[in-house]
Amino acid sequence: VQTSSALPPLVGATPVGETAKIEVMRKGERLRLEVKIAELPDDEQLAVVSREPVPDKVNRLGLVVRELTDDQREQLGVDQGGVRVESVTEGPAAAAGITSGDIILMLDNQPVDSLEAFNRILEAIEPGRSVAVLIQRGDGRMFYALRLPKG
Repeated sequence: VQTSSALPPLVGATPVGETAKIEVMRKGERLRLEVKIAELPDDEQLAVVSREPVPDKVNRLGLVVRELTDDQREQLGVDQGGVRVESVTEGPAAAAGITSGDIILMLDNQPVDSLEAFNRILEAIEPGRSVAVLIQRGDGRMFYALRLPKG
């Protein structure tokens, strides 16, 4: 399965009660598992169990960013740090050409070692100022210039 969206149709096509053999990657190692397919609870049970998702906070660049896991760093060839762009809304980042899936490695000429570091650097930038952002997209790295909104 190449994307998470491809999994539900496969599970849905498997009869309830059947055992499925799957192979997963965990910390760079292949694991073989057996899972028993069960029936989904009805809507009433789902409503009780489910929680409202916490809406993602869009920062003043117009981005929602997430911490990279060690596995993601390894897959992407990122030595350390960085945050992944989950979504882009209208704002300075979209105007500059930053897209979902980009990895932010530096902001305002400072390394982004973690989500906390990214937020700290962003908070310290004065409104209306232009900053450089180092992005990794695929195998390439490039700088983008962003102007933070004044308000």
